[in-house]
Amino acid sequence: MSGSTASASAEHRRELVVSVNWIGDAIMAMPALQEYRRRFPRVELVVLARGIMADLWKLHRSPDRVIRYNGRPGLAHPIFSELRAAAFDQAWILPNSFRTAWIAARSGIPVRTGLGRGIQRPLINDHRAIALPPERRHQAWEYLELMAPDPTRAAIPPPELAVSEAVVTAAWERHERWSDPVIGLIPGAARGPSKRWPPEHFIAAAKAFIREGHRIVLFGGPDDRVLCDAIAAELGDRAMNKAGQTSLAEWAVLMAACRLVVANDSGGMHLAAALGRPVVALYGLTDPEKTGPLGTTCRILQHSAKRARDIARDSAEARASLAAIRPETVVETARALWTYLEAP
Repeated sequence: MSGSTASASAEHRRELVVSVNWIGDAIMAMPALQEYRRRFPRVELVVLARGIMADLWKLHRSPDRVIRYNGRPGLAHPIFSELRAAAFDQAWILPNSFRTAWIAARSGIPVRTGLGRGIQRPLINDHRAIALPPERRHQAWEYLELMAPDPTRAAIPPPELAVSEAVVTAAWERHERWSDPVIGLIPGAARGPSKRWPPEHFIAAAKAFIREGHRIVLFGGPDDRVLCDAIAAELGDRAMNKAGQTSLAEWAVLMAACRLVVANDSGGMHLAAALGRPVVALYGLTDPEKTGPLGTTCRILQHSAKRARDIARDSAEARASLAAIRPETVVETARALWTYLEAP
C-alpha cells in the first residue's frame, strides 16, 4: 500500500490516527494530518489520544472528532468496544510503542499503517519504510512521509491550531486579563534538569523584562508549580504563576496573549510556537534540527556543538551547556526578534 490508501470511495472511509503521548511530538505530527486532510477531504479522520493529549487534538483543525481514553488499557477496557463499533477502515499508528499498535489490532482495524519499529512490527500489516534525506531531519518530516509523502514539498507546513471563541471567553472568565505587555516563561521540562535553564537565569531575564515595562506569567503543568512559585516569589507583584492552574485549552488562550515566550525545550515551547507566538527556545544537548519548534517566529539559543536525541534526565554536561546561555543573551534575542517582526 502507499501513502494514498484512501481512494475515490473516500467518502465512505473512516480512519483512526493513534496519537503520540507527548505534547511536543503531537504538535510535530499535526502538519501530517493537515496535509492528509487536504489530500482526502472526505475521509472521516478520528484521533485516538490518551488523557490531556485528547484536549490538545481538540484544538487542531484536522480531526473530525477525538476519542479520549485514560490509563493503559487492559484486555477488558471499554475503549475496544468503542473502536470496534466505529468500524474503522484503517489506523495510522504514529507512536513506536507496542501498546498503541496492540490497541488498533485488538480493536479489529483491518489495515494498520506505521513504521513498525521494534516489537510493534508484527502488529503493523501496512509497514512503511522511510528513508529521509539529510535536509529533512526534523521529526515532523517523518510523520509527513508516513501519511502524506510528497518529494516536492519544500517546507514543513506550520501546525494549524484553532481555539474557538467560546474557549477564549471561558478562559478569560476564569483568569485575570492583563493590560501591560506580558512575557510568558516556561521554566519546567518533563525530561528533567537536562532540559531546564537555571531558575536564577529565568529570574535575571524576567527582571530585565520587568524593567522594560512587562509583566511576567509563568506556565507549566502541576509538576512545575513549586518551581514556578519560587521564581514568581523572586519577581514580586509583576509576576503571576499559572503553572498547574489551567486546562490545556486555557493555557493556549493565555499564552496566545503573550508578547513573547521564553521556554525550555518542552511541550509548552512547541505549543507556544504553534500558536504563532514569538519564542526564545533554550536548548542544552538536544538537537533543534530534529525537534525544534515549528514556525518562523522562533529563535533558538544553544551553547553546545554536541547534539544528542537521548540524554540522561540529569546530565551534568547538558546542565552546563544550558547554564552557559546568559540571561542578557535571551533579552537581546527577544529585542532583536521584536524588531524583526515589527519591521515594515
